Amino acid sequence: MTTMQTERGAADVPAPRRADLLAALTALEPAGDSPLHVRLRSVLDGAVDASGLGHGDRIWSESQLMRHYGVSRHVVRQALNQLVLEGRLSVRKGAGYFVNRRRVVKHLPAISSITADLAATGEPYSVELLDVATTPAEDDMEEALVLRPQRPRVHRVRRLGRMDGEPVALLVGAYPTATARVLTRQAVASTGVYQTLREHGQHPFHADVVLSVSFASAEESVLLEVSEGTPLVCIRCRMRTETGELIEVTRELYRSDRFEFSYS
Repeated sequence: MTTMQTERGAADVPAPRRADLLAALTALEPAGDSPLHVRLRSVLDGAVDASGLGHGDRIWSESQLMRHYGVSRHVVRQALNQLVLEGRLSVRKGAGYFVNRRRVVKHLPAISSITADLAATGEPYSVELLDVATTPAEDDMEEALVLRPQRPRVHRVRRLGRMDGEPVALLVGAYPTATARVLTRQAVASTGVYQTLREHGQHPFHADVVLSVSFASAEESVLLEVSEGTPLVCIRCRMRTETGELIEVTRELYRSDRFEFSYS
């Protein structure tokens, strides 16, 4: 379902309070067994809280930290990227690093849509429909949807989830080609995938879920606004009806700085 709510634009991102930010930076601990970037990460972690900045506020730039501590850009990026991976910061290409105090909690293996996951945060969100098309199956999991193995094609739906205008999840769903007549662009945009399937007698009932780590490709890095090679949480899911019929195979990529996963 394509859902739009009021989003905060890039121009509305609070300007950093330079004097306060620099005053929050403390000295690095004396050299010991810990690498320089680990010690810098520890200092920045405490400084984020000491600065009083709220969620979405921009922090120090890489250049500021290089000058302040007399270290290389590589060391600064190592420290900042560690905080991004821990979910303490988020990063936006060309804009810098921002305080991250909110993460989407996704419960596994519960059946839920990206719209429901984002809506549960109470924050402004949107789900953008990228494309709907019939394309060749990409792997063995998708080929299991195919009735004619000699021509393995699936109906594919790609969506991009955003929170506060920032892309946080890329979702690719593959379906039997017979669903192309019901999973149209208009139906997916207005009604959503699962509700459309239910309305046509296919009720998602059980999901087999595999969780792994993937690394952003060139295209994925552009869509999610992260650097190429950034670690992402990858969920592969095979959805079946109550009778065991396979109706969906998904590959979902989540930014680890904006999501955490709960299994129960």
